[in-house]
Amino acid sequence: MSKVINEKDVERCKKTINKEKDFLDKTLTE
Repeated sequence: MSKVINEKDVERCKKTINKEKDFLDKTLTE
């Protein structure tokens, strides 16, 4: 079974990663 990743999923993943990164940055800064 091959997994097909569409662009929307990729974009959603990127946004999620960015949110986590921002959260970590804020936590580290405070």
